[in-house]
Amino acid sequence: MRGKSAHILIVDCDSQSTRPIKRHLSAAGYRVFSTSCGTRALRHCESQPPDAVIIDINLPGMDGFELCERIRCDPFLAEIPVIMLTHPGNEMSRSYAVQMTGYAGGDFFLAKPVDPAVLLRLLKDAAREHVNPLDSKPRRFPTQVVWPTRRAAGLTPA
Repeated sequence: MRGKSAHILIVDCDSQSTRPIKRHLSAAGYRVFSTSCGTRALRHCESQPPDAVIIDINLPGMDGFELCERIRCDPFLAEIPVIMLTHPGNEMSRSYAVQMTGYAGGDFFLAKPVDPAVLLRLLKDAAREHVNPLDSKPRRFPTQVVWPTRRAAGLTPA
């Protein structure tokens, strides 16, 4: 990132949670653009690559995981730090969100409501060096389940 005047893109359809994030980032000297649409966010990234992207998982149409994966698949955007966030309902949904963030290629996961100090610290860390603590490179979404064939072979129809 280019210091405090870095360009941050926020993709979230929940304006109540976006407003305080925008306010804190702007107060810290960041230039902030926001949208509620994954397709518009992708177009924005392609025309004006941001220094970091903050994506809510629950977006209408293209969800946050798909948006993140598309950013990672574009060679011109692949190194942009991505912070994923959502309102986890419980520990199981939080665990799922963290795991899927890694599959999609996200760098960090934050639970809403976002602590502004934590977000600013993550952006500063990303400014020093783009590091993916969840995984060094994006993993693909699991598309096939392989069952243990030895057990299945022993089953006979009743």
